[in-house]
Amino acid sequence: MMKSKSAMILLGGLLFSTAIPVLAGADTSSLDKLPQHGRTDGIIKFIPNDKPKDPVDPTDPNKPVDPQENPENGSTGNDGTLTLDVVPKVFNFGENYLTGAKTEYPAIPQTTTKQKIHYVQINENRSESNGWTLSVAMSNFKDASNVDAIPGASIKFPQGEVRNIYYKGLESGQIPDPSNNILDILTDDPDSVFTQKPIEVVSGGSAVNFLYTNSNLEEIDTAHRGAYGLGRGVTTGSWNISDLKLVIPAAGNSAHGQFESRLTWTLIAGGVIS
Repeated sequence: MMKSKSAMILLGGLLFSTAIPVLAGADTSSLDKLPQHGRTDGIIKFIPNDKPKDPVDPTDPNKPVDPQENPENGSTGNDGTLTLDVVPKVFNFGENYLTGAKTEYPAIPQTTTKQKIHYVQINENRSESNGWTLSVAMSNFKDASNVDAIPGASIKFPQGEVRNIYYKGLESGQIPDPSNNILDILTDDPDSVFTQKPIEVVSGGSAVNFLYTNSNLEEIDTAHRGAYGLGRGVTTGSWNISDLKLVIPAAGNSAHGQFESRLTWTLIAGGVIS
């Protein structure tokens, strides 16, 4: 009985000992070739966005605007990488009596919608921005027979509000901060990125700069031309409709009827040194 028990213990020992060489004898020839590496490439390509841009909310350029809530302003349909996207549809100064004296007539809304704002919209999507300038010119008023009328008439544009998806009003030497979206620009401050001052456009006269980037901000332009540029992204310039005035000089018109003029907005590359 003792032998049998001893044999069983020995057999168990043999079985156990024969299992060890199977694990210890595994192939270890690749241990000196670690770590091992592979390669995956990441690729992205940027192309110019030269399609027409949709109108945005002039009080918040990060948001699109519902056309039904924006009946006073219309899309231009312009395409390209620097575009003028939106301008007012019409300046209507209503029905008035002849006075013979110099008179200012405020523009009136065309609809009864809540938003009684005129605005322009510029979209800068060039790979390198050197700023831009938007000007406006006004043709002579003409009567129903297409004859020049109301000599010396002009339109006064008020100080408006400029908004951009990147910039806020900057002190000299400061740089754009993309976290400060939709903040009012200090448009009458020469150290701000944009300028939009009150202007008067004379019928039949030269174009007047209406809204532009300040090219004298060299520290901003040089340091951030690639990331922001001057005037990069969507910029809007807006004003209350009733703050726009048509000025008729004394004895500027002595005839009844409807008279029409055309304003032409022009956007060019390059800012203004103010």
